Amino acid sequence: MLLAVILVNAVGFALKYFELDTFIILLGFRFHLGAVLPLLVVIKAEHLSLIKEAFLHPPLINFGKVILTFFLTALLFLSVLFLINKIEIGDPEYFYEFGLSSIVDYPIYLIWNSIQFIFLFFFFSLVNKSFKISFIVILVSSILIFAYEFIPIKKMIFNFESIAAFLLLCIILTLTIKFFNNIYLFIVLIFSTLWFSLLAFGTSSSVLVNLFFAARYTEWEGFFAADINISGFLIPASYFLILLSLLALLLIGKRKSA
Repeated sequence: MLLAVILVNAVGFALKYFELDTFIILLGFRFHLGAVLPLLVVIKAEHLSLIKEAFLHPPLINFGKVILTFFLTALLFLSVLFLINKIEIGDPEYFYEFGLSSIVDYPIYLIWNSIQFIFLFFFFSLVNKSFKISFIVILVSSILIFAYEFIPIKKMIFNFESIAAFLLLCIILTLTIKFFNNIYLFIVLIFSTLWFSLLAFGTSSSVLVNLFFAARYTEWEGFFAADINISGFLIPASYFLILLSLLALLLIGKRKSA
């Protein structure tokens, strides 16, 4: 795992230094360096049975309940912000070409991102099986394999809101691996979390736009315009609420099974 972290960051920093993309797109499918390379470094022939088992016999979970909880949390978050006048429907550029089409094309973007999420899932599954304190190791490794995306090279300027959102997303990812460990849920939940937050509130990151939406755009203003004092905190706040809803779901499930 350590070799994977070192190699990913070495390649990632080199690509950023020479201002090259840290992802590629092949036939529509997205392949981000941090999502794909770690598994390629650690996978062995003996792990193929794990891959087969994950696809054919995933752990039994109430898939619909988890996804419904996610979407209800997202809708509740937007509704509350709208009712207290913290956000309003904006008038972003490419409202129809990018915004509305991204809703219609959700299944396509999900499929196009599925392969890199499959790579990511199996890497963390191997970590989960290899360490006793796997929750901490998965969390730390998820942070480290994408660290190069958040550490500036030429200008030491940190976007703390983006870092907070990233850390919360890593916790959601870790919970999903550790307590659900279902490859299909992992793909849908992690992608949907990113898709919802970026589509709702926008991003100036061309990497995120190209990975999770249409490759011909470089930024997106979001469907909702927010008070300037809170706009930077909306995505981290949405991730925090999604995290709380997942924790609540896990606690309720534990009580019922007790």
